Amino acid sequence: MNMSGIKTHYRRVTGSNLGRLVLLLLVVLVSAALVGCDDDTAGEAPQDPFPDPDIINWVFDIWGTGTDNVFAVGRPGFILHFDGAAWTRTDVSAGTLTSVWGTGPNDVYACGHEGVLFHYDGSSWSSLDSGTEENLYDVGLGPYGEIYIVGQDGTLKRRSGSSWVSTQRRAYRDYPLEGDPPVEQAPNDTLVFNDSVETLTAVSVYGIAGNSAIMLMENDHVGFDHEWLWGVVEDNDFSLLTTIFSHATVEDNFVATDDGKILRLATSLDGLQWKQPADQLGNAIYPATHPSRLTDLWLDEAADVLYMTTWTGQIATMTQDTYVSQIVYNGTGYLSAIWGTGSDNIYASGHGGAMLHFDGGDWETVDLPLPDNTTKTMTLTDKFGRPLL
Repeated sequence: MNMSGIKTHYRRVTGSNLGRLVLLLLVVLVSAALVGCDDDTAGEAPQDPFPDPDIINWVFDIWGTGTDNVFAVGRPGFILHFDGAAWTRTDVSAGTLTSVWGTGPNDVYACGHEGVLFHYDGSSWSSLDSGTEENLYDVGLGPYGEIYIVGQDGTLKRRSGSSWVSTQRRAYRDYPLEGDPPVEQAPNDTLVFNDSVETLTAVSVYGIAGNSAIMLMENDHVGFDHEWLWGVVEDNDFSLLTTIFSHATVEDNFVATDDGKILRLATSLDGLQWKQPADQLGNAIYPATHPSRLTDLWLDEAADVLYMTTWTGQIATMTQDTYVSQIVYNGTGYLSAIWGTGSDNIYASGHGGAMLHFDGGDWETVDLPLPDNTTKTMTLTDKFGRPLL
């Protein structure tokens, strides 16, 4: 995968580099002090996105059905559950769990690296055969009203009864001629998933997202059921689509990118398109966190406010109607996920096993029953568990 723009290198400090490191540290401290003198830019102060990289614990995703039923997953292979009173932990894997989602309290899925997939029936977790050993990055309700898992090397599978079947069908950049069998008379602009898709990252009811601004959408043309359509994404930088907020209502669907943009689903004469918000003059609108990489989205439907997290430890909001954006939490570390039930009950999580809770007034740290990994080390990763090298 093209990792340009998100490459980070760590090097051991040697004697020959010590003086250079001290000088660089002094420059950084002076710069930070100067920035902190301006109250108007306090929310934009440079952050160190990477606390101690040898901490293995990481809470990658959060999802729930209510205030008394919240799930979170992470590394190394743990599932956390909040029943309204306390958090408990279930260890299911030695690897990494990246995503958790469900249709209800008795039908919850968690997926992760090396194709691991688990199901919760309301009382216990059990392992499922995903049919792949590739890393999985998301599970959710996708196009055609079916449950999908997606991940590395274009892995795309949907649930079919008790099994998961491959759906690596052709994807069309433009609608083919109606009635032409896709396999027998494929147009020149047809691409096959395993020839063109390196990473699929997020599932929503209106599209499955990936690298290079790829969006695979439902093809509703007659005769092309389950033949994916290459969705229109207004993103000239072809960045990684890091996360999606999914909703049945078209205008309530949003996508975040690794270059700090927000895209919103819109209806046009040409069909559905993922477009960057713009003002009345057509100028692109960016969230207050731009250009920090966005890692997750959650929409407070009642308040019409979109929440987002960044890799620099920030939480920001953006209104749906006016696109006014502000930073509401400015910490340190790498935040990976955000989810809530309303404006007075929001959770955010990330690197080091961090968990924050917002009660409508303040963001407070949540004490989680994390595994003891003080003696373990692991390379720092992005929100999908992929090493940042």
